[in-house]
Amino acid sequence: MAIFTSILNLLKKNPATDGADTFNIQTMLNDNWDKIDAALALKGG
Repeated sequence: MAIFTSILNLLKKNPATDGADTFNIQTMLNDNWDKIDAALALKGG
């Protein structure tokens, strides 16, 4: 089962338990990068 990080709520996958899941590039990369970008913008980054 996928989990989320505690600070930025980024999606994390565990290959041992999520190996059968279909890899979704938008969810795994684009959404995470958008969250990082937004967090940095809030910090005046």
